[in-house]
Amino acid sequence: WDVIYKGKRYPQKAVMGLAADRVSERPLGPSDFTAGQCRRYLTKLGFPPMPKVDEAAEREEEEDAAEAEIRQRTDIRPTVKEQLVNARRGQGVFKSNLQNIEKRCRVTGLKDTAHLRASHIKPWCKSTNEERLDGNNGLMLSPHVDHLFDSGFISFTDSGDLLVADILKSRVLTTWGISLPLNVGRFRPEQAKYLDYHRRVVFLALLSQIRA
Repeated sequence: WDVIYKGKRYPQKAVMGLAADRVSERPLGPSDFTAGQCRRYLTKLGFPPMPKVDEAAEREEEEDAAEAEIRQRTDIRPTVKEQLVNARRGQGVFKSNLQNIEKRCRVTGLKDTAHLRASHIKPWCKSTNEERLDGNNGLMLSPHVDHLFDSGFISFTDSGDLLVADILKSRVLTTWGISLPLNVGRFRPEQAKYLDYHRRVVFLALLSQIRA
């Protein structure tokens, strides 16, 4: 994520670290705060970071590295490795576990699973092996809704209210037939812990706007 100032891009964590250096007793480094915290504070100050052009490529590289680590492990059975790798793609055991909980896209109402994606709430690359297969860590979403959710443009409260990031242009929702306000139904307590992570780390919004 970059801060755009006078047409130029600056890494968000570098901007936050330099700003904090002026008011703190010691310089702050990248490990002192998460990317999500950085986005929220900079947005609150009027400098909302924007995704890097290659944001998707960065996520893909991170997931590739996590998959390679799984395949190299010797302490888990080959069948378990395949289950974990398939879960990255929304398939296999993870999808079966998820379909026992979620029967449709929460936003569009579509029930035909051939046209839905099994999406992790807490990103696969950030999850433990147990979380990667946990059906509670997922939603069945229409492809365009999956894009918005996975990229952090939308999220949900535990009670089911749709949260929309300020940087998402309203015409996107209008064009896709998503009307606001929208409540998609209360989530299970087991899903709530994953939604909390999504709101805190993935969702692109000010902390004051997050009401779980």
